[in-house]
Amino acid sequence: MNMQQPLYYFVDALDWGIDDKGSNAIETTEGLNRALEYASSKSFYKVHIPKGTYLIDAVNTTKRLPEFGGGINVPSNIELILHPEAIFKVLPNGYQGYSCFYIGQASNVTIRGGQIIGDRYEHDYSKITSIKKTHEWGYGIHVNGSSNVLIENVQVSDCIGDDIWIAADGMMNTSGTYTPSKNVTVRKCTLLRGRRNNLATNGCEGLLVDDCDIEEAG
Repeated sequence: MNMQQPLYYFVDALDWGIDDKGSNAIETTEGLNRALEYASSKSFYKVHIPKGTYLIDAVNTTKRLPEFGGGINVPSNIELILHPEAIFKVLPNGYQGYSCFYIGQASNVTIRGGQIIGDRYEHDYSKITSIKKTHEWGYGIHVNGSSNVLIENVQVSDCIGDDIWIAADGMMNTSGTYTPSKNVTVRKCTLLRGRRNNLATNGCEGLLVDDCDIEEAG
């Protein structure tokens, strides 16, 4: 008898120690990441996150640049379906950068639905470092060196940098590997009040922005 692997995985907050009432950012972020890792390991292709308010620890303190690998890390071959009333709020912080959702060197990723809110109006801008002083690297969704990505029907607002940042991994004409993002589509999204830009890119081969509302940037 041929038993086909189920397609959908519904994330249960209690199973993963996730607070869906807007508290406990570290536990919530770790729980969401564990749930996605589990779904990926079991070859679930569609992952649903239910309505709720999720406070996200979006800073990766283990990296020199904290926007790399922060927040919720979305693996390859996942369609992440967020309930329209699933709200992901960045835990206010004083770091130069962060990522609420991070798609890093991944492929075949979809994020659909939900609301992402940055900490623009609660951020501590007083912390200055020698690396970056302008606090302009905080993102709602950070696509880094990834391919075949669809971001659809997502509302992103109030990030200290760009609401959506689509970037290469590495830089041209320097030592190391340069891997641009490829084939990225941003469709039917509402992007509001990004402190730098609502949507920006520094390295993407094939970027389509379609039927989006982009308002009050800068």
